[in-house]
Amino acid sequence: MKNFEYFAYKKGIELAMIQKLLNHSSRDETLRYIRITQEQMDEVVLRLEL
Repeated sequence: MKNFEYFAYKKGIELAMIQKLLNHSSRDETLRYIRITQEQMDEVVLRLEL
């Protein structure tokens, strides 16, 4: 099940803002919480390189 923070991230809300909203101490903690995988991040980078 996805959560509000995941959908906010997918709609373009900056990760730093979501991290602050969740009171997380690190970017990695927030990414784990919203279930963003390294594979998904790699896909974005690959699309930007084209």
